[in-house]
Amino acid sequence: LDRKIAYVNLSDGSCEIRKIPMEWRRKFMGGRGINMHLLAKSYASIPDPFSPDNPLIFGAGLLTGIPGFGSRMNITSRSPESGHLGDSNMGGEFGAEMVKAGLSHLVITGKSKKPVYLLITDGRIDFCDARELKGLDTIETQKRIRTRRGDHKVQVACIGPAGENLVRFSAIRSGMKSAAGRSGMGAVMGSKNLKAVAVRGSLDIGISKPDEYRKYYLKTLAGLMKTKWVQALGKQGTPVLFRYSNALGFLSVRNNQLVTIGDKGPLLEAEALEPYSTGMIACFGCPVHCRHRFSMEKGKYKGTRGEGPEYASIGSLGTKLENLDLENIIYATQLCNLYGLDTISTGSYMAWAMELYQ
Repeated sequence: LDRKIAYVNLSDGSCEIRKIPMEWRRKFMGGRGINMHLLAKSYASIPDPFSPDNPLIFGAGLLTGIPGFGSRMNITSRSPESGHLGDSNMGGEFGAEMVKAGLSHLVITGKSKKPVYLLITDGRIDFCDARELKGLDTIETQKRIRTRRGDHKVQVACIGPAGENLVRFSAIRSGMKSAAGRSGMGAVMGSKNLKAVAVRGSLDIGISKPDEYRKYYLKTLAGLMKTKWVQALGKQGTPVLFRYSNALGFLSVRNNQLVTIGDKGPLLEAEALEPYSTGMIACFGCPVHCRHRFSMEKGKYKGTRGEGPEYASIGSLGTKLENLDLENIIYATQLCNLYGLDTISTGSYMAWAMELYQ
């Protein structure tokens, strides 16, 4: 499988697919590296993040899609949140599926006259009407696209109402909670009238020395799975970090006025999530399974189901606001996921406003 890059212009509906030069691979490898090379070409000349000419760049990692190396990818542009470099990393299934569909990188410019989504299938790119998807949350958007395609395995990266309304800290979302959350990439996507990118692939990814790769992978996997860190992640996910951060004074409490919640820590530690957990799952190709699935069966937020929350969300929507109600944090995280908001920035701006009032 040749690694390829697609240049899409939403203004005129054109697209061009090219092979990625080997020189780029040697200098920048893939993912974030090549994304930065692509952004640098236009960065200085396009100061407005909402300009149609500001590129929105999807980039799969060099090893993304290869069994055992997962599905990490970066989404890059000029940030509407900072006005400067915008870059965010996302896991889940989307990156691997994009590679299987024939593309390692996707550069999107222009602005569509009407809401649109891109459908990428085995090297082909189609522009699809997304008017009926406007205003939908990120979960419903994915469901509608899969139903329309008649294929539940289609992977979708999309925006919710936050991105459509150009909220400067909006995220691009995929799956139940995977997000390119940081730096407002969802707002750039919304400014282009692009609701989603959907990918479905069946192309093989060739490995030049499969036997050597297999031996190396199995040896590395065996060592990895013996570490206490991976074992802890597989049982409790990233919230396992909370206890240590609280004990060592690494937390943000009341918008950084304090650094620990002391003996109240058990309220938000990983063990406190166990009554809501329905199991652990993994991103594509990852053996660790660090993602919580949760369900709240009773109480104020009865019926709320999803994935998470991650350690960063517990900190941002919890301690940073001096909010120690775990059910409220779980619900707030789910609202951010549905609307397409970055949980970290959402909590940080709320904490800043609360300190101003204080």
